[in-house]
Amino acid sequence: MIRSRNIPRYTVVLACIIGLIFAIGLPATYFALSWQSLRVTLEKEAEINARKISLFVAANPLMWQFDEIRLKHVLEGYDALAIPECRIVHDLRGIVAMNPPGDLPWPVASRSYPVWDAGNLVGRMEIRASLRPLVRKTAALGAASTLFSGIALTMFFLYPVSSLRKALGELWDTNERAQVTLQSITDGVISTDTGGKIRLMNEVAETITGWPSKEVLGKSIDEVFRLDRAGAGTASPGGLSAPGIRTLVSRLGEKRLVEASDKPILEQSGRPAGSVHIFRDVTEKVRMEDELLRGKKLESLGVLAGGLAHDFNNLLTGILGNISLAKEMASSDNPANGRLEEAEKATLKAKDLATRLLAFSKGGKPIRKEISLEEVLRDAVGFALSGTGVRCELRKPEEIWAVYADGVQLGQVFHNLAINSVEAMPGGGNLRVSMENARVRDGEIPNVIAGNYVKIEMADEGTGIAADILPKIFDPYFTTKDTGSGLGLTICYKILKNHGGNIFVRSTVGAGTTFQIYLPATGEGLREVGRPPAAIALPGSATVLLMDDEDLVRDVVGNMLTHLGYKPEFARHGEEAISMFEEAAQGPGAFDLVILDLTIPGGMGGRETASRILEKHPEARIIVSSGYSNDPVMAGYKEYGFVGVIAKPYKLAELSHVIRHALGKEDGN
Repeated sequence: MIRSRNIPRYTVVLACIIGLIFAIGLPATYFALSWQSLRVTLEKEAEINARKISLFVAANPLMWQFDEIRLKHVLEGYDALAIPECRIVHDLRGIVAMNPPGDLPWPVASRSYPVWDAGNLVGRMEIRASLRPLVRKTAALGAASTLFSGIALTMFFLYPVSSLRKALGELWDTNERAQVTLQSITDGVISTDTGGKIRLMNEVAETITGWPSKEVLGKSIDEVFRLDRAGAGTASPGGLSAPGIRTLVSRLGEKRLVEASDKPILEQSGRPAGSVHIFRDVTEKVRMEDELLRGKKLESLGVLAGGLAHDFNNLLTGILGNISLAKEMASSDNPANGRLEEAEKATLKAKDLATRLLAFSKGGKPIRKEISLEEVLRDAVGFALSGTGVRCELRKPEEIWAVYADGVQLGQVFHNLAINSVEAMPGGGNLRVSMENARVRDGEIPNVIAGNYVKIEMADEGTGIAADILPKIFDPYFTTKDTGSGLGLTICYKILKNHGGNIFVRSTVGAGTTFQIYLPATGEGLREVGRPPAAIALPGSATVLLMDDEDLVRDVVGNMLTHLGYKPEFARHGEEAISMFEEAAQGPGAFDLVILDLTIPGGMGGRETASRILEKHPEARIIVSSGYSNDPVMAGYKEYGFVGVIAKPYKLAELSHVIRHALGKEDGN
């Protein structure tokens, strides 16, 4: 028990203690709390600025440290301190990239944060702030507390609490600013403690993982952020996981490709306090890169396919030409005629195969002529179904209007659609094909203009196409198969649009798919296509200059021209053809007709040769020929000054018809 005579002493001691507390403890407490608040603020500001710099570095990996003006611009709007401060950025070699002029009043506090680029440390962001305002406030508080030591108890309740509230308010503002910044980042961010338990997750991470943040706090990171670790990157020198593309499985089971990296959170002592997982959804980016790679591969394949088709067609020209000559030379009762007919049919099928190769090369404009669509359809579908368990049922009226089109390209459309039906019916089934004449009125069918059409339907009994996939089947590179380029239906769509037609599809899962095609019919009078005459046209008499780089082609076409009664002369390339034409034009033996090969490897081709000849001799009659049947020049030959076109390989009758038409000895289109 305290005795009464000691109360004054105790009171003095207590008063001294209270005075000391208010004179020394209160300023010291204020300084400590304010310093702690400032330290946290500096750390948060350094981190926020470092992340902004990291984004700038990622966009400018080579020149960022030399662009001080843009670095300052990046950091504008992040001045969260009410005291003198400066921001300094330097790279790993210590070279300063941004250092505002002027010195801060002493003493100075400093905090820094690393700057990363794709998981690699490239520099540091340092923020400095002057402590002089804090020192002045602390000194003023000490003087005031000493002056008013008589009311120390009141000061004890007012000043520290006010300082604490201010410090907590500043800390709250800093934390709120960090939260807003975190939510504005386009990457997913998940923060965990040392045990791997989630403490924080932003909205982007919620979207990618499918987990709301309120449900994941305290959960293990492996439960929420489920990655396929098989694709994890190698460890970097700093012990962090190097960024890599991995598969993330969301809460709903959806798989997404993400680019992820992990960074440790360290305490001031250097001990780990947790980690931050940063990731972004790169599914669309990877898909686009894959499409670009596919496009480059297809472009390379197109160059190869075009070259192969050209050489193949030159060989077929020799084969088909010799077969045509042999058929003409053989008597009508010769038993070899049947074999020659079969050989000719096989050669024409090989020609169609070469044309399909050209579908992957440049060009693709249709070479149109009046054709029998029924014949093209039967040949293409029959070839696709050969050797399969699928049977074709064809229904059509007695008369089908002719179409003005490229028969080979349309054959490719029907072949691709038939192949799709075969793949949809692995156990066999029926492919029902129907043809009919259709008059379409204005606005009757979407995306089909009014006019006369031949309507074709191809319906299978296969697995069908899901409703969510159906709108995408004509998109480039879209496919549900494990293999394939996803270009089959895209090519069909493009071919039909180039012909002024259109294609539609309807499907039911488990019941089959129906493709509906509209192709414009020919002319105003709607005439039926007749078969070309089997007999060779009557021989003519003219001098013909043939330019081709292949010995085989010159030999067989020369014999065909001789058989038709023409006098052939030969050139290997454009320069030689021009020289021969000029020399003949100056004498009595001018050439009546010139046949030019469109493509001459390493030399002047048909297009330039024709231009040079027509420049001086606009009356010259020139036919263009090529194994690249899909070349734009072949489709629009009249635009380049040619009077005729013939695609390799060709038969004797075709050559005769084209020559007589070019010389004006028969009607033709």
